[in-house]
Amino acid sequence: FTDPQALGFGSGEEARWQAVADALKQLDPAPRVFWVEPGMHETWGESSQNLGAAPPRASTSVVHAGEPVILHVQVRNSGVKAVERADVVMKLDGETHASQRLSLQPGAQALARFACQFPDAGPHRVSFQVQADEDLLAEDNTVLHAVKAERRLPVLLVDGNLTPEPLHNESDLARNALNPPPIGAEMNTPYAIQVVSPPELHRITQWRKKFSAIVFLNVFEPDEALINRLEQYVGSGGGLLLVLGERTGKDYYNKYLYRDGRGLLPCELLSKGGDEANLEKFEIPQIHAASHPALSALGREEAQFDHVRIYAWQRVKVPKHLSETSTVLKLGPSGDPLLL
Repeated sequence: FTDPQALGFGSGEEARWQAVADALKQLDPAPRVFWVEPGMHETWGESSQNLGAAPPRASTSVVHAGEPVILHVQVRNSGVKAVERADVVMKLDGETHASQRLSLQPGAQALARFACQFPDAGPHRVSFQVQADEDLLAEDNTVLHAVKAERRLPVLLVDGNLTPEPLHNESDLARNALNPPPIGAEMNTPYAIQVVSPPELHRITQWRKKFSAIVFLNVFEPDEALINRLEQYVGSGGGLLLVLGERTGKDYYNKYLYRDGRGLLPCELLSKGGDEANLEKFEIPQIHAASHPALSALGREEAQFDHVRIYAWQRVKVPKHLSETSTVLKLGPSGDPLLL
């Protein structure tokens, strides 16, 4: 057991850890349990020194083969001595890729950044090792990470009002947003997009093997069989984005997709906001969570949200337990969520 602050080993926790002790006693063969308190002044004195590394984060939520990506790994000095030379060594598929030197004061954290590319699509092994002159617990100095590089991310757009006229349906606009023109350059874009209508979606099998994400664009009322398949798809790791519009019925979506918090929708739908007929009154998207991965595709500040005008939107009731963590974009001045 290490890092006792994670769950608490002090007063009031005896029952919790007695249950752990009872469970350990029942194991066969009986384990040997070691108590390690790294970096604690009372235990190790002035010579205490302990570094540790946290799991890395990527600069983009989808890593594409051949495209540059930044991997961030956080290093913490839990000891009582300053560390002037801590080398973070990154290995890619077993080969040393780069290293970065950090200096950390006691209790301080520092971020190491590594630029890299994954040449081939598929799984890759990445490791980060923090090297210092001395360390009481070297075991937490190494972080192993798996990265799946995508050649082109397969995305299915389900258009609730698919029409042959160009740029008069949601899927054409979404396709241009994901893979901007020029037309004919699709092979060099990050997404492999397929567009279907809701009836055509019923005839497609093995969603999880074929698509990394499914986007519902203003779909009227998906039937229960379709919703069941969507729940299985999301439960197996598939991504789902529900884009609401004038065709999405509030009562139906609340009953079958929200289901009192047990369905695919994260929140209850309320009445519509805004007035499409009044072009003098509009709201503007405002970034609420700048570090969220969803905004990397929107370019953050470069997306020029101050030029966007929203005349009508679907108001939602965000549950209290999600109110501080789920909203990425808001509308101003109303404060209504735009993207959850």
